[in-house]
Amino acid sequence: MPNEDHTQQPTNSTSQQIAQLVAVVRSLEDRVIGIESRLANVEEIIVARLNTTRPLDQEVLARLNDLTAGQAIMQEQMVTMQKQMIAMQDQMVAMQDRMVAMQEQIVAMRADLTALRLDHERFREETNRNFKLVNQKLEHLNNDFLSIRAEHTLLEERVSRLEEAA
Repeated sequence: MPNEDHTQQPTNSTSQQIAQLVAVVRSLEDRVIGIESRLANVEEIIVARLNTTRPLDQEVLARLNDLTAGQAIMQEQMVTMQKQMIAMQDQMVAMQDRMVAMQEQIVAMRADLTALRLDHERFREETNRNFKLVNQKLEHLNNDFLSIRAEHTLLEERVSRLEEAA
């Protein structure tokens, strides 16, 4: 091959090879466009998820604050009721019924508070896993894009050399 005369007109096989190279370059360009489109979609998903998780975080925190405030109120009421029980022994039975009901409410509120905390923790862990997954996918997309860019550059150089040789 080093002794070939490159000043002659390209043969059909050379023209076909150049056409194939051009087709491959166009195919790579189409793939790059597709990857860019997918990357834009992933970015939209990330922004949408961020926008949907912020209100949930705020709502969970507001509920936690409400439950904590409600629990403090319930505890204050319980102390008041205990003082009334000492002062009014004739109403002891009614007061004990109310106290049992309040204790059940406190237990239920504590259970709700615990469940909300667990839900919040699970949500945070899931969000962290999803962000890690998105970061990994973005890294893969970036690596794919860089490798395609490198291949594209190599193909352009080869095409340039073929054109110069032709």
